[in-house]
Formats: sequence, C-alpha cells, structure tokens
Amino acid sequence: MSPALTDRARRRALAALSLLIALAFAAFLIAAPDPERPAPRRAPPRLSANAPAPPPRPRPSARLRGAQRGEGDFTAHAPRALHRHALATARRFLRALVVYETGRTEQAAAGLRSSATASLRAELLAHPPRRPSTKPPASARTAHVELLGIAPGLAEVQALLRSGRRQSVLVLQLIERHGRFYVAAMR
Repeated sequence: MSPALTDRARRRALAALSLLIALAFAAFLIAAPDPERPAPRRAPPRLSANAPAPPPRPRPSARLRGAQRGEGDFTAHAPRALHRHALATARRFLRALVVYETGRTEQAAAGLRSSATASLRAELLAHPPRRPSTKPPASARTAHVELLGIAPGLAEVQALLRSGRRQSVLVLQLIERHGRFYVAAMR
C-alpha cells in the first residue's frame, strides 16, 4: 500500500466522522424542547373512579369577552384584592341564596342586601321559592366557587352547589359600584 492511499483513506474517514458528528448535533437540536414553546398540557388525573366529573366551564358573557379582547379598559393582571373581593361577594350571595331556597326569606334578606343589586334582590324577594308541601327541601351547600373572568367594573363567577346527589352550576355576573361588587344576574 502506498502512503498516498492511506493518507487519502484517512481524510475520507475524518470527513465521514465529521459529517456523522454534524448530523448527530442537528438531530439533538431538533429533538431538544424549545424553551419559548410551552409543554403540552395534559388532563389532570381523576382522583377516584366514583368521583363525579367537574362541570363544564361556561363561556364568559359577551360583555366580558369584549373587555378581554380590548374593547374596554380590561386589565389583564387585575389586583388579587379584586379577585378576593369578587369571590367573597359571590360566597356571601350564595349563602343567602341557600337560606332563601329553604323558604326563610326574612333571614336571607340581610345577606341579599349586602351582596346583590337592588333589582335582583327585589326580583328574588317578590317571588318566594316554591317548596314541596310534604317535607322541607334538602339544604344545598356551596361545593366550589371559581372566578371566570374580571374586567374593570365587571366579574363573572361560577359556583357548584350540591344538594344530596344533585348538583347545580350557577354563573353569577357581578358589577362594581362604589368600590364594591354586587351580584347583578345569575344564570
């Protein structure tokens, strides 16, 4: 074998090795996670086979969606105090609503006065709840309260109420007046 052939073979082997290293580096870059792209979201595991599925999350109202799109003075990062105040008002209203549903409208009136607008309060108190004549209804309890969205002067809260085996989902629309939230509508 001549020394020129071994030198040529050595150069070819070195070129092939450098090409292999370059391809391995390119494959590593392609397979590496991108720090700017978020990781794929996975569904949270269910706690138990017998646990009920969470209720579907309703879409925010058109007025709140407009504020979120920028058709208003929507603040993307509202202060946590506004979130806490909206949730506290919703919980206070729900406690009064549960008392109201059992037929104790006089006791519910004070809770409704501090948490609902005058028009909603008048509408609720004008039409007492229908009660079965045989036995009093089971008292509901608030299982979960979640803030759906918040904009200046407006918030929406979703609440899950449980009464025995029955579940009800209420969406409360809150408005802000004089620095306080009040429930203006429910659906």
